[in-house]
Amino acid sequence: MEDGECYSCGLFLDDVLVCPGCGAVQTLEAAKVDAPRCAEHEDRVAAFSCCRCGRYGCAQCEVEDSGGCWTCLPSRAELITRQLDAVRRRMLLCVFAFAVIAPVVALSVHQVPLAAVLFFFSGLIVSLSVNAFVHRDFSAFALSLTGLCCILLLFMLGQTLFALVPIVLAGWLFVQMNRFSELEIERWRVGRLQVR
Repeated sequence: MEDGECYSCGLFLDDVLVCPGCGAVQTLEAAKVDAPRCAEHEDRVAAFSCCRCGRYGCAQCEVEDSGGCWTCLPSRAELITRQLDAVRRRMLLCVFAFAVIAPVVALSVHQVPLAAVLFFFSGLIVSLSVNAFVHRDFSAFALSLTGLCCILLLFMLGQTLFALVPIVLAGWLFVQMNRFSELEIERWRVGRLQVR
């Protein structure tokens, strides 16, 4: 038993004889309550059951109100990494589709100079996105160029509704980029918890 912690559940105590978390009287003896025990600390009464693996754990073994235990964190990190890889692949496919369709839209309404500009921007967007994909990141500059291309495509909506297709693709790309950012934050958070 460490100073200031309940010997049964690990809850931090402030000079009390009975733990408010598990009700254990604070003595040096092992817990005598007939209840499930922590899988890591067998002398402690379980405070929760892990939502991932189902094992019992004391308050010390719970990960910040997540309902999960410390031993499940590596599997959570792996899951986030797989989700990130899937989002990155979807983003790259969307970039390729946008890069092909945007110049074709301009050519379909005989706007050759605009098609040339869109083709040039599309090439930059693809090269920046492939580079970011290789480095497991995303390119903010490529997203900015995509937004610029969408502004040019908006001017063609009066000539063809086909211009909506790359605009919708760009919108979906921005949604995926937002999901990518959320997953990166979650991966950072899980990695920070694992260091403890």
